Amino acid sequence: MHRLPLLLFTVCLLALPAAGFADTVPMGDLHCNDSQGNPAPPYDNGTPVEVSGIVTAGTGVFAAYTNVNVQDETGGMTLYRNNTPVTFVEGDSVTVGGTITTYQGLTEIALDSWTIHSSDHALPDPLVMTCYDVAHEFGDDLCEPQESMLIRINDVTYTGSWGNNQLVTLHDASGSCGMYLDADTGIGDNPPPEGVFDVVGILRQYDTSPPYSAGYQIMPRRIGDFLQEGPTFVDGPVETDIQPDQVTIWWMTDVPSTSRVDYGLTGAYELGTIEDETMVTEHAVTLPGLSPATIHHYRVTSGDGNQETTVSGLLFCSGSRSSGTIDVYFNKSIDPSLALGEIANGQANLQSVLVPLINDAEHSIDVALYSFDLAVPADALINAHQRGVEIRFVTDDRGGNLQ
Repeated sequence: MHRLPLLLFTVCLLALPAAGFADTVPMGDLHCNDSQGNPAPPYDNGTPVEVSGIVTAGTGVFAAYTNVNVQDETGGMTLYRNNTPVTFVEGDSVTVGGTITTYQGLTEIALDSWTIHSSDHALPDPLVMTCYDVAHEFGDDLCEPQESMLIRINDVTYTGSWGNNQLVTLHDASGSCGMYLDADTGIGDNPPPEGVFDVVGILRQYDTSPPYSAGYQIMPRRIGDFLQEGPTFVDGPVETDIQPDQVTIWWMTDVPSTSRVDYGLTGAYELGTIEDETMVTEHAVTLPGLSPATIHHYRVTSGDGNQETTVSGLLFCSGSRSSGTIDVYFNKSIDPSLALGEIANGQANLQSVLVPLINDAEHSIDVALYSFDLAVPADALINAHQRGVEIRFVTDDRGGNLQ
């Protein structure tokens, strides 16, 4: 009987984020400026405020110890965490407090208090904007109403150098705007989208001089923030069943679609195309005629009958002719209970192990040693080199003393 009031209290607490919290400030009120682009009274720099909302970019998305984004029904806000010991996760309902501050034109709250009320809330729908809207965020009224909000720009292409910590330019029918690829997101490690796409991200600003009315850019949070009209790749592409002369490329799409892989020794994909018009969601394409132990370039395309989606800039290495067997020897005793898999050979005479292997080599020998003073293996390596075996030898310089 005593549990019922506690249950009712918990339900009321979970309902609070939608209605807001007492004494909190609407985030939309915190983005108006004076003529120099600084936050205007009553919420100028140094003003203590408290806001409530849903986390749209959590801890570590853009930087492990700095910026987090929250949003309510009126607007968004960037939190400067400044090494505060708290982890925010997208979908958290929070109340946070701190003082108004700015960084390169971006209005922030320097965080000093926080409460995480509940988790796993749906994020607000991204506000659809055009490139013109983003580039002209600073209005005639000196306000920036969408700053720090989750936004979406549709039907764009990009120009510039794709990579981590790179500012590229987006283009749509309305004009151009910036998109920053923050290194913490790892987006720049992925191939860029091809053709026309949509992008979701946080509207940020980076402007170094008053009145801080330029430098607006969208910052996507992850590679999944890039959307195309064609099939979506929900897993892969990955290489499977890697052989010296062939490999299978595997991926999955969200809707039934065709399969095509272009491949080659260069980005021109000159070795050819393998395609299958069967409409499937799980794709597997085998590429034949490969050179062993060689880096190959490839791109993958799937089409649903209306639009195509392509992922390019991918690489794989074909398999080696080697058996792949690795034998381990120690010239001291070994403890087999410490082995992870194959048990090493202990108390071995390393010279008697090495010399037959060197003498049997036909193509190449790779040697990596910290110290080397065995005359018989040295002579065997010299003989192998003289009969045409390619030798690669890496060793420590031992402080400049020749061995």
